[in-house]
Amino acid sequence: MPAGWLSTTNTKKSSGDSSFAILYRANDGDRLYEEEAPTLRSPAKTGNHQGGSGAYKVREYQGEAYYERPINATEAEKLMGWEAGSTAVGIDSNGNEIQVSQTQRIKMLGNGIIPREVADILLGLKPMLQLTDTESAVAKRGGTHIAEEKQRITQLSASFVDVEAIATQLIGEQEVTSRFYSYLVEYLYEAYGLRSSQLQPDLTCFVNAQANTYSHINQTGQRESEANNIAGHIELCGVRSNKNKKTKKYEIKEIIPDCKHLNFAECTVLIDSGAYPEVQADRRVTFEKSLERQLNVVASLPKFKKIHIVSYDLLIDEKHLHGKRIKQRWSVEEGELAVAETVNAAKYLDSQRHRLEGYTLVQSCQGVDAQQYARCVEQVLQYCRPGDVIGLGGWCFLGRFSKSLPIFWETINLVIPMIAKAGITKVHIFGCTWYKPKDGFPLPPLQSLLWLCDQHGISLSTDGRSPIANALWKDTNRAGATFPYWRHNLAWVKAEFATLRDSPLYQAPPGWKQPIEFSPTERHRLDFYESPSWFTTELLRHVPISGVIGEPCVGGGAFGSAVAGGIASLLRSWPHSTHIWTNDIDPNKQSDYHLDATLAESWALFPNTDWIITNPPYAENAAPIIKNAYQKARVGVVAFLLTSFLEPCSDRADFLKDHPPSLVLTFPRYCFRKDKSGKRWATDNMTISCMVWDKRATTQQLIVRPQSEIIGFYKNPDHAISQQEAEAIVKQIAFESKIKKKGTRYALNYY
Repeated sequence: MPAGWLSTTNTKKSSGDSSFAILYRANDGDRLYEEEAPTLRSPAKTGNHQGGSGAYKVREYQGEAYYERPINATEAEKLMGWEAGSTAVGIDSNGNEIQVSQTQRIKMLGNGIIPREVADILLGLKPMLQLTDTESAVAKRGGTHIAEEKQRITQLSASFVDVEAIATQLIGEQEVTSRFYSYLVEYLYEAYGLRSSQLQPDLTCFVNAQANTYSHINQTGQRESEANNIAGHIELCGVRSNKNKKTKKYEIKEIIPDCKHLNFAECTVLIDSGAYPEVQADRRVTFEKSLERQLNVVASLPKFKKIHIVSYDLLIDEKHLHGKRIKQRWSVEEGELAVAETVNAAKYLDSQRHRLEGYTLVQSCQGVDAQQYARCVEQVLQYCRPGDVIGLGGWCFLGRFSKSLPIFWETINLVIPMIAKAGITKVHIFGCTWYKPKDGFPLPPLQSLLWLCDQHGISLSTDGRSPIANALWKDTNRAGATFPYWRHNLAWVKAEFATLRDSPLYQAPPGWKQPIEFSPTERHRLDFYESPSWFTTELLRHVPISGVIGEPCVGGGAFGSAVAGGIASLLRSWPHSTHIWTNDIDPNKQSDYHLDATLAESWALFPNTDWIITNPPYAENAAPIIKNAYQKARVGVVAFLLTSFLEPCSDRADFLKDHPPSLVLTFPRYCFRKDKSGKRWATDNMTISCMVWDKRATTQQLIVRPQSEIIGFYKNPDHAISQQEAEAIVKQIAFESKIKKKGTRYALNYY
């Protein structure tokens, strides 16, 4: 028998003839434990140390004999309910990782807590978290600490929720993707109020979270209330409509949403305008009053992570006849009033940007048929800026009146490309959470709308009550809930929204038409031709450019491109430009704005500018862009145009007569594209001139620039110099020009 092994003829082993047991050597004798054991205790009293009543040891059996040894740190971790190895590594005073000794690990565990016991205690406090009537009265008299303490305890209790175990339980035998599982775990964190999701969903859902508490039927069949402490994307409104039982009419009440337990710091909120509940009561306020209510909600609640403010549109999906509310869509003629009011709402919200700094504006749209809706969107876009969201209103009835889907398909096929063309990259569809097939309607709206938005680089969001509300009904199955517990149903539905691109229903909407594609030898898409670097360097050699510069047709030249030296990228190297903004109508191009530069209203959204410098489309769009640029620029306009632009055609004759260029630099021919075989640079072999409209100039001048005098000249993109070489030429020109600063202007030895 090995040394140290003792006979145990009088000692009972653990059941099942196990070869391992934990022994607690207590003052009143030995006690053996099998699956469960008490927590760690310090050794019995020794010297001046008043310890516990004993210490753990381990017996290892061999037959009836056993070997007794002290417990090690890993066994102590398991005994205390921690993961094995959780105390093995520590941090020293210098921040370096170190290995912790067995003795110190056991000391830490002995002084620590048992996680599951703490969780049980906190969960046992849940019934105490519901305020009684007396407590509510105390809170109203100033005892707000009660609510604050409730929120703290609720969140602390939730922090011990094992969301991964819950996710596994919810999935059960269902087959889901790993991507869905990841989102489900993230949204369980949100549903329990722990934190907001760290993942980017396919479709974001703002869930209506007005209530302070939500109740559900628990496992014992009893209705139980819980504090609404969720995180993530939520929707709130400062208006509530209630039906008067006596008059049978809806009445409006202005409120501050009673949701004081929300994890505000982890919430992105959509503050609705109140237009929907007011339709129910057949009443309407001013734009000023609507915004005042929204800002009052924001001011009355703790600080949110992000805030979205919705414009006060006029809804077209309900009517009031003889004092009764009818769920009936307006006629097209009636809809004109809603469109006019909705456009004015967007105009007003745009005028209040000085009060809404840091907020995201959601500019709502309405319309009865596709053409009317498109006209509304077109007008609302005039009051949008980059970063704003276009709100698609009037579609919350789709789930109830599915036969309107053809109008919806026609509408989105019209308006989504318009929105993208205007440079808006976010769309929100109000109150539409329909993503599951129905009898007779196998294609729900959200998947195809998402598909269409993806084609144009637009992100999509929606809002609704159903992710929570469906689980609050007595018959949750009939209500359409996936799970009867509201937190679980919320997480599951949001995970399904987040993975809509994985759905077989993620497809083109009915009626969608494939855009025309251009081959490399046809005219370029949007008449886009990249500028060679020497266009810009020759300009800087001859024109005193300084101050704020705008490039409204930047193409791929915002920060350099395949062809070295896009206009904006080289001007960023020019030491006398104080700021540069860029625009391009193509949403796939990298720029500050994505607006149509041929439209005068687009220029109202651009910053104040000293110089406009651009290589605009050479076709019929050139003239309106130059005219708009001339009106915008404080000092002057530079445009690289076909020399034939000087011909007094009908679209520019009057402009050229009143505003002839002050300087024309005529350049050698440059090849922009290849012939039809794709082998030779020949097709776009054309003459380009740099035309300058300097509002300070009093004379006109023509300068011819042969290629022998152009530093960095190349004939076609195959021979382009590098971006670094082009920037070096810019810096050399700046050095040679010997610029002397005089106040806010520069005197250059040009001309």
